[in-house]
Amino acid sequence: MANSIPVSNLSQDLTLPEPSVIVLSPTRLYVMDYVRRSLDGLLQQKALTDCHKGMENFIKSRLSVAGLLLLVLSCQFVVGCSRPDWFVGLNGKYNEGRFELIRRTGGNIDKAIINFEAIANEDPTYRNTLTLLGRAYYKKGRYPDAHLILQRAVRLKNDDEIAWLIFGITQLRLGDNDRGLESLRGGLTLFSKATADNKYRGYNGWDPADRVKIAGRRAVFLALKGLEQKDDLIRSVETVLSAVEDEEFHQIFEKSQQQKQYE
Repeated sequence: MANSIPVSNLSQDLTLPEPSVIVLSPTRLYVMDYVRRSLDGLLQQKALTDCHKGMENFIKSRLSVAGLLLLVLSCQFVVGCSRPDWFVGLNGKYNEGRFELIRRTGGNIDKAIINFEAIANEDPTYRNTLTLLGRAYYKKGRYPDAHLILQRAVRLKNDDEIAWLIFGITQLRLGDNDRGLESLRGGLTLFSKATADNKYRGYNGWDPADRVKIAGRRAVFLALKGLEQKDDLIRSVETVLSAVEDEEFHQIFEKSQQQKQYE
């Protein structure tokens, strides 16, 4: 950020008022504590040494609760946008929608759909947007919508095993049995190859308890039998997809915990 204020000059630019006796509400005290901890964290990163000096009296006497929170965000931008783009732009919408989709409990599928639809309208090729949108439609029982969007997804990425699996069970739900079975068999073949080395989609140590692998084997067994147990086949593939989402959620959580250990 070429036009940002140099950190070393921040304390010189602030005119701090004289401290005064102020009655602080519990909400304000809580937010102030959050601000202090946030500033302390930035201080440990050697990012706000001068900005942090003399800040407490300024916080107490001048800033509203909203201003306190804005201060933390502003300081993060001053030091070079220290937060990643996890929450920003298309990436922010994508990650938020993906998180809602793979949460074990309490996921807001409607929110995920809104996010993925917005991304698809702007850039349908962005990451796995169409596949995840199709998955969200499927979870809501919107099978025609899922079918339409997943057709685009498999055309865009013909080797996307998850897209093929969701597409296949969607076809079966809509009564397109022969093509649905063909889609599932192809998707399961791709899935078996992709998960063979326990490094699925960049995750090291994928599926240590073999939950995904066991679910996948069950689905393959039923797919080889054809359509004689169609409902069981659909449920078995749904189990595979849920196991993948659970494992992905676990991997994200483990990664965040490891990062905290190094902070």
